[in-house]
Amino acid sequence: MDEDKCVELLEKHGVKSTANRIMIVKALAEEENPKSVKELEDKLVLIDKSNIFRALTIFRKHHLVHTIEDGNGGIRYELCMSHSSVDDDDEHVHFFCEKCGKTFCLNYGTYHFIAEIVTDLWLEPSMPMESGCEACRRCLDACPAGALSPAGVDKSRCRSHITQKKGELTDWEQQQVQKGGLAWGCDICNEVCPYNRPPKRTDIPAFCQELDGMIREENLPRLIKERAFGYRGIKVLQRNLRIIKRKASGGGPDTGE
Repeated sequence: MDEDKCVELLEKHGVKSTANRIMIVKALAEEENPKSVKELEDKLVLIDKSNIFRALTIFRKHHLVHTIEDGNGGIRYELCMSHSSVDDDDEHVHFFCEKCGKTFCLNYGTYHFIAEIVTDLWLEPSMPMESGCEACRRCLDACPAGALSPAGVDKSRCRSHITQKKGELTDWEQQQVQKGGLAWGCDICNEVCPYNRPPKRTDIPAFCQELDGMIREENLPRLIKERAFGYRGIKVLQRNLRIIKRKASGGGPDTGE
């Protein structure tokens, strides 16, 4: 970020431009991960620690920086590119690594794959991460089938879960598939989550090339071999497509015919 951009960002947040503040904004803009005051002090050798901290305090007051607890009792800072303190579309999740002591931005929001490593090595358990959910209720209010509540998730009412079930579906479950109009999944809760506005797009080729916008009868045999939902088998997807088709034609519940 050049000096003019730094000045523009300061002005948009109602902060007066000074040489020190411009240098601090530029330093934060050059970093991929949130930084502590000590790390900024090491980088900005011409500005003392008290001036850095004073500037960051002003930045925080004017919503120019996000502050992140790093899981080790410290505070780290990163630039906030949103200009509204009411509706922040630059919020995202962070991950603190206990081994290297660094905090990483998870710019994909909640769109992450959960994985595990199976090993016979003894690994010291890590500390559970605190939830970053700010109880805005957007996912609870948006869930079309009422699967979400302050108590947790009722997966029996989750449309994503229903589309993945094997065997026959109840009339109510079939209605949910028809209303959703999707042969697999739902993701409305992800779409309304503040941490996903907007989610960063991956540059991994397998996730961004040759994408099909819709599962259809004609492309299903190919997709079942290429996509993650293939683990469930083709019959589940065929059933869901029949249910959706019956709605379009004005038919009743699916009978498997």
